[in-house]
Amino acid sequence: MEDNPIFNAGHGAVLNEIGQVECDAMIMDGSTLNSGAVLAVSQFSNPVSLARRVMEETPHCALNIEGCLAFAKKIGYPILKDPMELVTEQAKMKGNAFSKYNNAVHSHREGRSTEEYHDTVGAVAMDTSGCIACATSTGGIPAKMQGRIGDSPMIGCGGYANEYGGSSTTGHGESLMKITLAREAVYNIEKGNNAQISSEEAVQRMETRINGYGGVIVIDEDGNFGKAFNTKRMAWATVKDDVLQYGLKPNECIKVDLK
Repeated sequence: MEDNPIFNAGHGAVLNEIGQVECDAMIMDGSTLNSGAVLAVSQFSNPVSLARRVMEETPHCALNIEGCLAFAKKIGYPILKDPMELVTEQAKMKGNAFSKYNNAVHSHREGRSTEEYHDTVGAVAMDTSGCIACATSTGGIPAKMQGRIGDSPMIGCGGYANEYGGSSTTGHGESLMKITLAREAVYNIEKGNNAQISSEEAVQRMETRINGYGGVIVIDEDGNFGKAFNTKRMAWATVKDDVLQYGLKPNECIKVDLK
């Protein structure tokens, strides 16, 4: 998804207030609680892959742009010669449309047009042994301040995974960070709720407590899927037992048999 310019991650990431791309990404292994994150990076086509290398090959959980560049050079990870390679025409148009951060936030919440804004990308998965992992990658919100870090690379905010469940989030980063939405969803699973109830209660608490908006996708330890969002749209998809399900609007669920 980071290579597809339709998504707000990697190629296609939105521009900050000075017309640059700054990407955040994280990944977490629920069986070990190991995680890796990269913050405000601009010279990597696939930030989440570098985040995995941080998780697997360093003693740290997160690196900023300077640390990422030094680490990438050390391990021979591909570095773009020109950060502008990540800037797409679509991102430029969004930058012109949203010259102010607050305007972009409002449009994202209202979801006036699917052409205006595209979400952070995230995934949660369970393997055949029952291990759960999550990953989240984003370009942030248009017209953000240079160096702004949102929820996506933060453990418990943009994603979280343990032996009980896993989650990945999208939405207004500052709201998600205040409520630690990803951790909240998994905590609800730990209390005995299934994935769907856990996701709904987490989003409802964010809206009630701070009038925040966004969404979350969740898998519980039994392999059940849950999703919730309080925006007008959130694209989602699941694959389980050779059945694909997907949707965009509230209560929309299209099923496709892959056999």
